[in-house]
Amino acid sequence: MDTVSALPDRVLEKIVSLLPLKDMLRTSLLSRRWRRVWTTVLAFDFTDAADDDVNVYISRIDSCLEHLSASPSCATIPSIVFPAIQDSDVVDRWIRFAAAHSVQRLQLAMWMDYTPPIPFTLPLSLFQLCRGLMALDISSCEIPAVLEPAISPAFPSLRSLSLFEVTIANPLAFFAQCPAIERLTAELLDEDDLLPASAFRSCPLLSTLSLARCTLTIKDPPEGFAFRLDPRHTVSTLRISGPTVLPLSLPSSSLRTLVLSDLEIANPQALIRAFQGLELLSFESVWSETGADSGIQVRAPRMRHLMVQDSEELGTVIVADTPQLCGLFYWADIRYLGVFDHAVPKLEEAFLHCMVENPYGGKYHLWKNLMQPLSHVRLLSVNWWFICEFMQGCPVGSERLTFDKLEEFHWWPVFKKYAASPFGKWYTKRLSPIIVLSLLDFLECCPNIQHLCIVSTNSVPESPPPVVPSAKENEDEFLIMMENSIDLNQTEGLQIVQRVPNSGESSLPQLKKFTMHRFSGGLGDMCLLYFVGLKGCALQHIHLYYMVGSRGATHRIQSTVYHYFSTCSPHAILQFSECSSDETCPRHAELCMHEFSD
Repeated sequence: MDTVSALPDRVLEKIVSLLPLKDMLRTSLLSRRWRRVWTTVLAFDFTDAADDDVNVYISRIDSCLEHLSASPSCATIPSIVFPAIQDSDVVDRWIRFAAAHSVQRLQLAMWMDYTPPIPFTLPLSLFQLCRGLMALDISSCEIPAVLEPAISPAFPSLRSLSLFEVTIANPLAFFAQCPAIERLTAELLDEDDLLPASAFRSCPLLSTLSLARCTLTIKDPPEGFAFRLDPRHTVSTLRISGPTVLPLSLPSSSLRTLVLSDLEIANPQALIRAFQGLELLSFESVWSETGADSGIQVRAPRMRHLMVQDSEELGTVIVADTPQLCGLFYWADIRYLGVFDHAVPKLEEAFLHCMVENPYGGKYHLWKNLMQPLSHVRLLSVNWWFICEFMQGCPVGSERLTFDKLEEFHWWPVFKKYAASPFGKWYTKRLSPIIVLSLLDFLECCPNIQHLCIVSTNSVPESPPPVVPSAKENEDEFLIMMENSIDLNQTEGLQIVQRVPNSGESSLPQLKKFTMHRFSGGLGDMCLLYFVGLKGCALQHIHLYYMVGSRGATHRIQSTVYHYFSTCSPHAILQFSECSSDETCPRHAELCMHEFSD
């Protein structure tokens, strides 16, 4: 017996459970020892058996179910994922199999071959046989209007319910069958479908509610958004994505997370006042109702995260009084953001990406008015506008704004119109030595910076043959380090060396880590690397994510960089990694994850 086959049964079950269904079934052919290992797995995803022919697809799944039914070790299957085949009889057969095997998590996943999805009527067997379900995820179906009256609800143990592109003929009757749900995600098939708020009264434990493409109706406005039956049962997380016009009558002292996207708000300021207990507020493509007062002042004593994207039509967002705010995420026209002095004393992270190239027209005092209340942050992530405005209007000497507590700085010399849209156009700016000079000027205002992260925007053409440096150019240390390996004007590189003051002194005494995404080996990239090595006396780690097809991926450039840092920072670890051409700001995705935290 081979080493792997000699492992305990539980280890083999774990190994097999990590495989796609097709590979899982193939393990039964390895040997007698492996013949029935796959039948002991606790979770099956039958969407892996997909075939262009729906009848072949169904036959494959039925064959697997027959083998599982015949296996004595397969009495219980806690989790099953079936495709949402548009055939009620087939789905009924699969639901009965799941019920017979005490399924706890059942998913009818959308089968992507149907575009647009064709809803089928959900079999009544789901409501009659699956009382032990704890999680239910269904797609592309119609929940029947008439449910058989029952002494007890159909899903007494259901905790999590997800509905994707479904129609609910009778929402009140359906949710009455789910009294114990805590998490509900619903995206209806038709934007005109109505979902009455009163339907949730029968769900007293509901704490996380996510609604998309639902027209939410509240028939009795004074009653408000009646989520709870008594003070113990409250909703803490609410996510709504268009096309609802959000009414004013949504008071809930229990709400902690509110995420709104692609919708119109009747009165934004009243909305903010209604949720004084919020800890996370997110607006994405949100606008004020026609005729309503635009702009909001955010006064929220418990708010910890504020996120705004593509919402200029909401008006100016003024952060007025948020004593607990620790994260500010803003991706829109920066002219629509304001922060009062002392409004954010505990702010640690600020992500400020502007969709306009030059919002303040070089007026440094406007830049300073926005940044002064934020100058104590520990992490700052910005794009092109930040250094552009600093470069155009920044004074010298004591008038400069300092960032004494800044430890991590991310800069991306690019801007994009319509931040959240995949069709938004990107406008990139070349990371030239002159821009590097302005970046170094700003870093002079950040004496405690420890991590500098730059996303380069140099083009990625096929590398031309390197130019052989002349004897005169070799007299300059910067050009020697660059080895004249690029085809841009070398005079620009010489000028940048001459313009940087005190080039022999360390102006980045605390810098320990330098990261560059989209490293292309261009003149600006190499110039910045040169000064990072020259001024970062405490460097411990340099990580360069190079672009495939660029000069940064060549042995010549990488060996030059290795040689340089082995001389100026011999104790630092230098690492090269491949990155994709569509790499975005490294902090963007991470910060956006706050939207989905409970």
